[in-house]
Formats: sequence, structure tokens, C-alpha cells
Amino acid sequence: MSALDAFSPEAISQLRRLGLLPQLLQRQAMAERLERVQLSEDQLKEVREELLGRLKLEDPSQLAEALKAQGLSESDALWQTSVGLRTELAALEDYGPQAEHHFLKRKLGLDRVVYRLLRVQDPGVCRELFLQIQSGESEFETLAREYSEGPEKNSGGMVGPAPLNQAHPALSEALRSSQPGELKGPMKLMEWWIIARLETLIPAEFDDAMRSRMAVELLQESIELEAGRKLRSLLESA
Repeated sequence: MSALDAFSPEAISQLRRLGLLPQLLQRQAMAERLERVQLSEDQLKEVREELLGRLKLEDPSQLAEALKAQGLSESDALWQTSVGLRTELAALEDYGPQAEHHFLKRKLGLDRVVYRLLRVQDPGVCRELFLQIQSGESEFETLAREYSEGPEKNSGGMVGPAPLNQAHPALSEALRSSQPGELKGPMKLMEWWIIARLETLIPAEFDDAMRSRMAVELLQESIELEAGRKLRSLLESA
């Protein structure tokens, strides 16, 4: 039975108007998938202990009363507490074998960098500052604090750790092709002239935690597609 079966056409129309219908369909699709996950006794015990800890309860007998004040039953609260664990288990079961391929496709956005950045709008000033840093006459941090016109001014030009693809594509490519300590610039990026220096490249690694993360991403993508199909079908039949 669909969760929408409990709603009148008027209620569904209101959900659609408020933009809540896609979210409801996604949550329903995910809940149906997670219902199939069987937790072990040890896992159920951990979920219960997590719930007690979240509510700051030392006496388990106080749980029902504490949940009543929130309008929740114990089974509902335990379900909500177990969603993260169930999601990871479901994702690994369905998408664990595909996780590494997804990781390789996503790696550019998963690698992180620490770099220094200095930006000004005057190309002449940028060239002069670049030469001072390159020659060792002045420190990058000192000049960034004095001259940089972006928020990195407050950190002496230091940015990160941040995803490599979070930067402007041209800057991202310059950093990827750099060695630590290598100075890049002056570079024109939109209205800015910039100088950048890679401090550290932190490559993403495909370990167990990353496998879980990639599998969860794939599960979420499949849920969004399923919910999208249900939404189109619902709107076509309305």
C-alpha cells in the first residue's frame, strides 16, 4: 500500500503545490527498501543504546514516557534511530560491488587540497606580488593578509582542506598539475587576477568507509529515480 493511498486528492494536490510530493515519494521509496533490512540482535541493542544516549536517559524504563512527550512510539523512535545503519546495510547489499567504479568516476570531487590563494583586481599589482613571492622577498601569507581582496585574506591566503573541484575549473586544474610548494600565476579568473600555491594534495582512498559512502550515493540515486517515475505516473493519472 502506498503512503499516498491515505491521502485525499485534495491533500495530494496541496502536497504538490507546496513542493512536498517529491520528498514524500522519496522517503516512501527509501522506507520500503529499508524495511527489507534485517538487523541482528546486537545491532538492535546498539540502536536502542544510541536512542537512550540521544535522549540522555540512564534508566530504560523512562524511554516510553520521554518519547510520549515527543509524540513518538518506541517502535517509531527505534526505526528513526536505525535509518542510518539500515541505509548503509541496504546500500552495501545492493551496490557494494559497483561502489569502486562509482568512486573512480567521482574521484576528482573527492580529492582534497590545501592551498594558498591571493586575488586582486589590478593585474600590475598581481605581477608585482607574484615576483616578490617567487624571489623570496616576501612571504605569501604576509602579502595575502595585506593585499588579497577575498575572504582568504583573513587566513593569510590559506584555503582548505577543500574538495579539489570546488575551486574554479582553471584553478582546480592548475592545482592538480602542481607539486607542493609550486607557485602558479598570475592567472586571470573572471574579474580577479590570482596567485596560488599548492600546499598539500590529499587523494581520496577507496577504503571501507569510502565503499559505504559510494554505495549509499548509488542507493540514493536509485531512490530518486524511482520516486521520479512514481511522481510522473501520479501526475499523468491525475
